[in-house]
Amino acid sequence: MDDITVFGTDGNLNPDLLKPIAQGGYGFYDVGNITENGVEFNPQFNVDEVMVWQSRKSQRSDITKDEEEVAFSMADSTPLVDYLWHNLPIGTAGTGAVPSLGSSGYSVSKPFYSDIVYRQLLIIGVDGSVGPNGQPEYVVELRPRVSMCKKSKKQWAAKQVDVTELTWCCYVDPASGYDIKQLRGGTVWLDEGGPVTFATSQVAPVATATTTGKATITLAQPVSPNQPFTYAVQKSTDAGTTWTSATLDTAGNPPNGYSTDGDGNVTIKVSGLTSGATVFKVVVTAANGTTGTSLVSNSATIT
Repeated sequence: MDDITVFGTDGNLNPDLLKPIAQGGYGFYDVGNITENGVEFNPQFNVDEVMVWQSRKSQRSDITKDEEEVAFSMADSTPLVDYLWHNLPIGTAGTGAVPSLGSSGYSVSKPFYSDIVYRQLLIIGVDGSVGPNGQPEYVVELRPRVSMCKKSKKQWAAKQVDVTELTWCCYVDPASGYDIKQLRGGTVWLDEGGPVTFATSQVAPVATATTTGKATITLAQPVSPNQPFTYAVQKSTDAGTTWTSATLDTAGNPPNGYSTDGDGNVTIKVSGLTSGATVFKVVVTAANGTTGTSLVSNSATIT
């Protein structure tokens, strides 16, 4: 669960979330409709206060419990909900082996023993429309290791909706090393990061030829808040008439080909250059996917 990709490159939800593991997906299941009360995140946070006789004020605090329970009520009556209610494993090796709606001779039996079944929860909240022209913002709560710790009563009665309310206790996942993760995404979220902007008095990058076929480009990091930035370099051997991609020199240090010092200056190393006069420009990609391009550098003579 430590390598899950919740959002695609466009900032929207990854369609592989609901694809079975056997088909290259993550194997999540959609539980369907839940009641209007939504999802309850109930923190279990306790502190033990240390007192001394000489003072009526606490001298220090020790956290004795820091856990969480997640509860929601499913309003649909489906085989998946039945499996969750009876605490049964869902799927076989990620193939999605849960009986379909309307299966002939359907039945589900609760085992005579009770066992802990660990699952993963992905709770998705959306603000805005997710239609073809929608502009959504998502907040996603990932719980990589949970087990059912409470079942609320069911009631079949007139004017009473048949709901299945379950509470899940969250535990640290040994694969990822955490028990709670929050993610944000969506087109609105990405737009809030804004475009890549440079300083008002932008200075052109400085290019310096180093060893054979290599050069170093130095520029001031963009001033926009949508960090972290990644960098790519374009090169031109005809004074900026045509441009091609330069190869970042990742063989040495730094391993990704660029680094930023404490003053906000970015140093980028490129290799595979042909000899002659060459100018460069840097394409900056922000964390929200927007891009910006620097001014054209000075001409460096590559050997």
